[in-house]
Amino acid sequence: MTDIEKLKEYLITDSVSKLDMSGADLKGLKLCGEKSGSGRLENINFENSNFESADISFTIFNGSKFKGAKFSKSKFFCCHFDDANLDSANLSNSEFFACSFTHATLVSCNLTETSLISTSFIDANLEGVVLIGFDLSGFEIIRSNLKRANLEGANLYSADLSNSDLSFANLRNANLIYTNLSSTILHGADLTGIKICESDTEIANIIGKENLKKADITPYSPPIHRSINFVFESKDCIEYMSSCPFCEMNTYHSNYVTTIKVETKVHRDSILYCLSIDTLNEHILSLKNKVNITDRPLFIHKESETEIELRSLENDECGYTLPVYGLIIYLSEEKEVTKCVFRLIDLDMDIEYLK
Repeated sequence: MTDIEKLKEYLITDSVSKLDMSGADLKGLKLCGEKSGSGRLENINFENSNFESADISFTIFNGSKFKGAKFSKSKFFCCHFDDANLDSANLSNSEFFACSFTHATLVSCNLTETSLISTSFIDANLEGVVLIGFDLSGFEIIRSNLKRANLEGANLYSADLSNSDLSFANLRNANLIYTNLSSTILHGADLTGIKICESDTEIANIIGKENLKKADITPYSPPIHRSINFVFESKDCIEYMSSCPFCEMNTYHSNYVTTIKVETKVHRDSILYCLSIDTLNEHILSLKNKVNITDRPLFIHKESETEIELRSLENDECGYTLPVYGLIIYLSEEKEVTKCVFRLIDLDMDIEYLK
């Protein structure tokens, strides 16, 4: 019986006995654990095994040992390596798509030309790992050990490295634009030539003045002008509308002084606009009671040189559709705010109608 046959028989029988596959020849193994939940290969010894050219998906390797294993030219899709030990494993020229390495150990791993897509490393040990020039944009590498890691030229745009230890790591010329470095240890790290955005004051404070001098700072290019923070107050120009696709648009003019405040907030790679309305007008107060205006940020839906339309996010954190409301800001040629229109779409309106 070959090693591949031995492994597949183990999966079929769902044996509870401990399987030892150390030094196994699993070259070319094709395995999809999606069917019948048969993809559990936990706490198995795969040390020094050969997974070259394997194609594996939906398989759980949690707690398994892969020290010295060969994965070159292999493909892994939606696999879990949580608590696994991959010390000194050869992962070169392999592909890991939507995989998880939570609490995994990858010390001295060979990741040369490895493709890591939508893969997370949380509480992982990546000490000394070499990721030169890797595209890790948007990655989660949280609370991980990256001491002495080589990330020279890596693209860490919008990645989350929070609470990780990058002591003495090489980050020369790395793209750290909107990277989350909250509570990250950078003692002794080489930050020469890192790319950051001038609006990211959080990173600037974390890396310190001396490292900031050595950084490549990218200009902040927000929509139309640097921000649209403003306070608009008028009893004649403000309009507020309640609309429905099955009836006429109703426009009301305020009889009270109404104050609209918009505050721009830059959060990593996104720009959010927070709206507040202060008024005694009963119609506007009624609209405010239908939605939590102050708790729902707006984003830019349309823009031109003289008009900006902001719209609320359409779903809450639970996925439930919320009423869509927004603000249209009219600008003069000098970019001064000349008029505001607040809009609320009725609660029974189909969101799809807007798209």
